[in-house]
Amino acid sequence: MKSLKQFIQEASQPQKISIALGRFQPFHAGHAKMIQMMKYKPVVLLVKGTGSSEDSKKNPFDEKYQEYMIKKAFPGIEVIVVKNAFLSPIRFHMEKSGERQIAEIMAGPDRIPSYKNQLKDFADRIEFTETPRVTSATAVREAIRSENEAEFKKLMPHQLWGEWDTMVQKLKQES
Repeated sequence: MKSLKQFIQEASQPQKISIALGRFQPFHAGHAKMIQMMKYKPVVLLVKGTGSSEDSKKNPFDEKYQEYMIKKAFPGIEVIVVKNAFLSPIRFHMEKSGERQIAEIMAGPDRIPSYKNQLKDFADRIEFTETPRVTSATAVREAIRSENEAEFKKLMPHQLWGEWDTMVQKLKQES
């Protein structure tokens, strides 16, 4: 049983969170695996800056639909839209209230060195977890463009299989 002092100390500690950031064009099985691996409360940072969103072939889905897909796969997950993947200002903004602390950053091996460099002053309290490469958004978009529903289902979380028709329509509009 916890003492009142222990309870107050724990309650005053910031909530530890795990973050994943990316374009999620679309959110696929690899992204789902990343969230399942998170050690702390998961938070998804959806990068929607002008530089990352200009190419409609690589970025066919709008912010509203992306958030819908993420939350359909993981109901209740927190999704925050950010303009870029510069972690120092993101960390500052997320932690300034003292209510939360970034304890883990999930990323592929191509991103980890950059993220570590950006947050080198906080490296002693942030765990950088390398995630396995399960698939790519490019492969998913190609399956949709070629109308290969079987391949699409291999690459997507099962909660999003019902989005097939919508995604096909959205990619046809972008062409």
